[in-house]
Amino acid sequence: MRVRLATRGSTLALAQAQLVADALTRAHPEHDFVLEPLKTHGDRHPALKLSESPREGIFVKELEQALLDGRAELAVHSAKDLPTIETRGLVLGGFLPRADARDVLIGRDRATLRTLPRAARVGTGSPRRAAQIAAVRPDLVPLEIRGNVDTRLQRLSEGVVDALVLAAAGLQRLGRLETAHEVLPFDVMLPAPGQGAHSSRPSTTRTHGGRSPRSAACSVASAADASPRWAPTPRWTTVSCRCKPSSSMPGATGFFEQPGAARMTRASSMPSRGRWSSKAQRLC
Repeated sequence: MRVRLATRGSTLALAQAQLVADALTRAHPEHDFVLEPLKTHGDRHPALKLSESPREGIFVKELEQALLDGRAELAVHSAKDLPTIETRGLVLGGFLPRADARDVLIGRDRATLRTLPRAARVGTGSPRRAAQIAAVRPDLVPLEIRGNVDTRLQRLSEGVVDALVLAAAGLQRLGRLETAHEVLPFDVMLPAPGQGAHSSRPSTTRTHGGRSPRSAACSVASAADASPRWAPTPRWTTVSCRCKPSSSMPGATGFFEQPGAARMTRASSMPSRGRWSSKAQRLC
């Protein structure tokens, strides 16, 4: 069977989709997995501020529609880009092992969050990151910046910004993690729900050669599923449905399970008297 994987067309998205395709090929060598790059609303409007978008899922809706229209059998998403409200007829087929969920800071002259000078400009397209930076360093100036990793690094080298905050997982998958000067701990920078993971998504509304989708695309996706390591996902889903956090929202609440330990931590970044603060609390 030829299995088409809908994906965004950026270098990072293609790298992540190829990881999924490779994992699926190992599990199903009898199938041919091919990438189908598509442009999403967010890709077509690079100047759009994520905080001002009138709709959720600006990086996934076109991929979802490709599934529903039969132009792809699976779609590959960064989990943090998924909307909080499920799309009828689509399911989450599986997750690959989660990469580092933390954010990193890349500063000029190898600066860190603590050593950046006053009024330094920190580039980020995420109000969530800007709010948490303000909680630690209210003297810094967040600067809205969009674009792929190379574009953002170019802005840094040109002096448009003095530092960048990016996801560690993205840099790692591009082989550029060495550009990071500081890994920001969870008690400083709470990541977006699902950050560091990407999922394969099949449709449940189509059949393949007369077979039910549960025995075709869904089973193909589940063969490369690493969900046992992804126990926090249902908890994130519960929180997301109540609070509707995203990769860009300022306030965030999340659960982290520590590897090898039966421990769960809740972290939050919430407004207080016009200022933002972050805190982490051990729950069990």
